[in-house]
Order: sequence, then structure tokens, then C-alpha cells
Amino acid sequence: LDALKEQYSAVVDERNELQKKCALIAARLERSDGLKKSLGDEQIRWQEALSTLQTQSKCLLGDSILSAACFVYSGAFTPSFRQSLLGKWKHTIEEANIAISAEFS
Repeated sequence: LDALKEQYSAVVDERNELQKKCALIAARLERSDGLKKSLGDEQIRWQEALSTLQTQSKCLLGDSILSAACFVYSGAFTPSFRQSLLGKWKHTIEEANIAISAEFS
């Protein structure tokens, strides 16, 4: 009878250990699922940022040329004449097949 009690106690202890391990694994699965969802959202955000940066890098040269021209040449003129110059510079840069940002102003 004592041997059966010891065997029963050992089985109960093993069951309790297995239940603890099962609870731990369930908690880890839950956290990993949350992490996976968060990383999926982060991937979308990074892809959007990458797309924006690629577009901006294509227009970097043209935007830099326009910025430098505005800074150097148009400071002393009236706002309407500056806009006229900017329009002419944009046209010249586009004729040279250099990309500029659509929202450059």
C-alpha cells in the first residue's frame, strides 16, 4: 500500500509539473502571437517608409538644384517674380529629365 501511495504521489507531482509547463507554454504562445501581430504592423509601417524614402531619393537632385537656385538667386526679388523664376527653373529641370518633387514650392 505504501508503494502505491508513493507511486500515486509521484504521478500527481509529475501531473502538477506538466500542468505548470503547459501553462508556461500557453503564456509563451500568447505572447509570441502578440509579438507576431506587432511585427506585422511594423513591417507595413517600414514598407510605407521605404516607399516614401525611395520616392524622395529619386527627386533629391532636382529638389537640391531648385533649393540652391532659390537660395542664391531669388532673395532680392518680389514674391511674384520668385514664383515666375521657380516655374522657369522647374521647366528647365524637367526638360533635362531630372525628377523633382510634385509638392516643391
